[in-house]
Amino acid sequence: MKTRVLIVCGGNGNKIAPFIQLQKENLENLGIEVEYFLINRSGLFGYLSLLPKYWKTVRHFNPKVIHAHYGISGFFALMQLRKQVIISYIGSDILLNGIKFISYLSMFFSKYSIFISNYLFESVPFKRANFKTIPYGINLDKFHPVEKVFARESLGWDVNKIYCLFPSAKERPEKNFELASKAIRKVGKIELIEIGGTLSLDELNLIFNACDFMLLTSFHEGGPQVLFEALAVNLPVICTDVGAVRQTIEGVDGCLICSYELNDVVQKINIILELSKRTNGRKRIQELQLDSKIQALRLLDLYSN
Repeated sequence: MKTRVLIVCGGNGNKIAPFIQLQKENLENLGIEVEYFLINRSGLFGYLSLLPKYWKTVRHFNPKVIHAHYGISGFFALMQLRKQVIISYIGSDILLNGIKFISYLSMFFSKYSIFISNYLFESVPFKRANFKTIPYGINLDKFHPVEKVFARESLGWDVNKIYCLFPSAKERPEKNFELASKAIRKVGKIELIEIGGTLSLDELNLIFNACDFMLLTSFHEGGPQVLFEALAVNLPVICTDVGAVRQTIEGVDGCLICSYELNDVVQKINIILELSKRTNGRKRIQELQLDSKIQALRLLDLYSN
């Protein structure tokens, strides 16, 4: 009989984070039977209204373990006594004051607490024997280098322009789009590409390869996942010093850390444009074993325990 795992995560509009979907696919490839329970309501009463459906799902699916993603989802997943719960902490659930208390509380009742980076692990002021660091990893089969002109022609982009990737929706305040847009305007002659909404991995791979560099000006991050994807295609990156950025880009040529000062960001953009070459980022991703298939094997070992 297959090992069964129930994933509990956010799913407004039935939209599931791509890195959670990828983890599910890799686990299924390892012979694990995986089902979702989506938290698609908000607020205390919204969560409470989902409990009867959740209890019924746990009873009928009968998983070996429940794996929740995000601290609040983990707290919800613990609202049953039948199965052990593993919780993956992603970033804001550890870093934001309004949320982290719930995450801390969840850690004392879950079987394992998983952090997607050492940075998040170290951000927790206490340590327990059941704390693990397991990144989501990325699909190295989907994110791979493609010749820039080919990528641009496939997307219908101008092959002669300079494109900067801003890897998030500009409406998210923690991503600090204002600083990125000001820096790009000051440098001039650069088109800023914002990615939001739902895109396939193939589309994302083309966009990453078609751009000249990525600019990440976030106030806080857990990983960030988009950095791993950029490195996997050898895209130059300029990042603020958040999450696991400094550790991840160590030894990667063409990746720079910037401050929140406009002139510093502009200076770093000019350095990248002057270098005008791709990075050795994919090699770094392989060194760090951030292939999602490797991380799925680590999860399988955890489930077996």
